[in-house]
Amino acid sequence: VSVRDALNAALDEEMERDDRVFLLGEEVAQYNGAYKVSKGLWKKYGDKRVIDTPITEMGFAGIAVGTAMRGLRPICEFMTMNFSMQAIDHIINSAAKTFYMSAGLVNESDKDPSFEVDNKSGYDEVLENPQLGRKKN
Repeated sequence: VSVRDALNAALDEEMERDDRVFLLGEEVAQYNGAYKVSKGLWKKYGDKRVIDTPITEMGFAGIAVGTAMRGLRPICEFMTMNFSMQAIDHIINSAAKTFYMSAGLVNESDKDPSFEVDNKSGYDEVLENPQLGRKKN
């Protein structure tokens, strides 16, 4: 099995398993991806779950981070690694640092069992009282 086929099978399996998973990036839908990793997924899952984007890495990385913060499971495909550097601000500041700065209230992964947050508390309350968002022992 080629790496491309293994990635395609993994994408398909996760999209089948979880309706919150969607794929976005340049040419991932109608052209089956620059390297054909998303081959067949657009036909199977449609426009709402396999989304072609314009050449705006910063834009679609921001969409992926924002939707993850709201509970969706985006898969953001960049044509090459060097294009992902155009979106590094969202990857570092919007995703990783937001989790830390919010004491875990804003969490891209709702399946992280090592972190608990008192959901009755607001953002400002947690910043003033850090023990409301704390690591489990």
